[in-house]
Amino acid sequence: MLKPVKFANAVALVSVIFQLGYTIKMAVVPDWAHYWMDTMMPGYNMASIETNTVSWGMAIIGVLMMGVLAWVGAFLVIWLYNCCEKCCGNCGDKCCDGSCNK
Repeated sequence: MLKPVKFANAVALVSVIFQLGYTIKMAVVPDWAHYWMDTMMPGYNMASIETNTVSWGMAIIGVLMMGVLAWVGAFLVIWLYNCCEKCCGNCGDKCCDGSCNK
């Protein structure tokens, strides 16, 4: 069985590092979004993104929210995995039908 808290901590840490890196990159090289979007989706309209400016405070809140959402999501995935493993891990093909009570 996996440990949900440790797994969630690891996923949240990696998510925060990637989000922080992306936030810093957008602050240092703001035209990078144009290059990336033109490469991935030629002809994409960037007008809605160009008019919005994000303060450093909002960027930090975004990074923290990413960490919280990643932690909760990873915790729930591993918790559900452990529940299914406990219920169905020893049953094989008779998964969760009540015929296996170990």
